[in-house]
Amino acid sequence: MRCLKFYAVGALGILVHVGSLAILVRGFEMRYELATAVAVEMAVLHNFVWHRKWTWADRPVTGFIAVANRLLRFNLANGLVSVLGNLYFMHLFAGVLRLDPVISSLISIVPCGILNFVVSDRWVFVPQFRSPASVNLSSCGTRSNHVAVRALACRTTLDIPTSRQSTETARWTQSPRP
Repeated sequence: MRCLKFYAVGALGILVHVGSLAILVRGFEMRYELATAVAVEMAVLHNFVWHRKWTWADRPVTGFIAVANRLLRFNLANGLVSVLGNLYFMHLFAGVLRLDPVISSLISIVPCGILNFVVSDRWVFVPQFRSPASVNLSSCGTRSNHVAVRALACRTTLDIPTSRQSTETARWTQSPRP
């Protein structure tokens, strides 16, 4: 289901991308290379908002720093893949093969989409886990259960560390896994 949401947002992003490109190239007579970079960035920002609110709504982050960090990762990953991929394919299709820049852009989007989904799912929109120090241990019962819960929570932070690990988490993550 997430994949379908990703591509639905991507379809809207294509409209933003191609519409922007057409306006910049045909309306403002901007060179296709610069127009492509600007149009892709506009689509990347558009897609980030929709992915954050819809595609990966089940993986929220809170706070300005966390959202800015996610936007930076999205822009670096998807933006870089989209800009470099589109520039490469635009050079090939519009520059070398002399196809129409808008048609070339549409063709260029396809191979970049697959890689962008994988990068978004595995790196940009990773779930935000609570640190083991914030786990409520009052309902866990005995002291040995407390240790087990902390170890499990710590193991989770080892798999996907958060940027706000407490010093207690850091101490737990430094100990070897059983």
